[in-house]
Amino acid sequence: MKTHFAVCFCFSILIPTLILLSSSCQSDNGTEGKWPVVDMDQLPDTVFDCRALVREVRIVPLAPSPLLGTINKVAERDSLFYILDETGVQVLAFDREGRFVRRFGKLGEGPGEFKSVYDMVVPANSDQVIVLKAWKLIFFDSAGRFLREVPLEIMPGCLGSSARADVFCYTTSFDDPAFFVHCINSEGKIIGKHLPSSRDKAPNYDLSNISGILINGSDNQLYANYPGSSVVHVFRKGKFEPLIQFVGNRFWPEARKEDIEHFIGRLYAMDDFGYLNQYQIADDYGIFTIIRDLRMQNLICFFDSGKVYGAQHFADNALRHLLVTYTPSGCTRDGGLIFVLDEERKLWLEDRYGDDLSPLVPELIPSARWDALSESGGNPILMVVYLEG
Repeated sequence: MKTHFAVCFCFSILIPTLILLSSSCQSDNGTEGKWPVVDMDQLPDTVFDCRALVREVRIVPLAPSPLLGTINKVAERDSLFYILDETGVQVLAFDREGRFVRRFGKLGEGPGEFKSVYDMVVPANSDQVIVLKAWKLIFFDSAGRFLREVPLEIMPGCLGSSARADVFCYTTSFDDPAFFVHCINSEGKIIGKHLPSSRDKAPNYDLSNISGILINGSDNQLYANYPGSSVVHVFRKGKFEPLIQFVGNRFWPEARKEDIEHFIGRLYAMDDFGYLNQYQIADDYGIFTIIRDLRMQNLICFFDSGKVYGAQHFADNALRHLLVTYTPSGCTRDGGLIFVLDEERKLWLEDRYGDDLSPLVPELIPSARWDALSESGGNPILMVVYLEG
């Protein structure tokens, strides 16, 4: 049975033009920089239907076996979805129809085995799958065969890959207090260090609750932000350059040269601090999850047009809740954002919206597929969303 559904929207809804990105700011070391800046306190309140931003949706119901726990990350390469399941301690591959293809590694303590998995990276320019366990990287080929295991000089927080074949793995860590992003070769050795910031050095402050983020976009670019910073950088020509910045009340005022430890100290509690929590970037747009005033919200930013949309811009429905509440778990090579829908999220949406889940169900997800999320032993659905500004 075919389990791939594509839905395209053609609406005549008038979308308000929200050109909110200014193009210059002063960096915290006093130099002038030019990159888009989103002012969180200046977002307008015009409301429209979020379906007007959705170009296409693909639904991929994952096969019921092997059973998945919590999906922490999804990567796509060569028409396969690679899934990191930390609670199930497994890395699995499924095809575009959701059929199980293969497993990488297994539980154990021997070569190619692990008792826990923390991250994975699927480089675009190789046939390898790299899994992070405690203080080691495990290399598999795309067929699932174990290749080698290398020890690390530091314990990474997250992994990404670069376009260069010999420098493909990055990691953020507090083990080296001077740098947060390390470039690692295939032997696990640090061969480069980068600070995705205009600062000259890292702060002498515990930022473990707001550690930096490192992801790969659908264009295989590497994106990162400095811990506590609202500036997202992109890795180009061997260095990180600012891509976009978020400013507003309770955000670290980088342009005023105030050190982040002093800023957090003035707020007395970490709960009052505004910062980037997560993000995913696909081609010319991204979804950025912001934490501020004890609330989480997503902003959808289109880089080329400069348009920005948040929760206050969309009429309330189940699709709107998905876009402004959940951070995508990954992205596809052709510019789609991957959302994971499981039984927990299904029950939450039904509790909020009752029987009226339109346009999420049945327009995008067939009712039978939606109901199957509650079946014993069922696996989640991958929902690949393509947006356009």
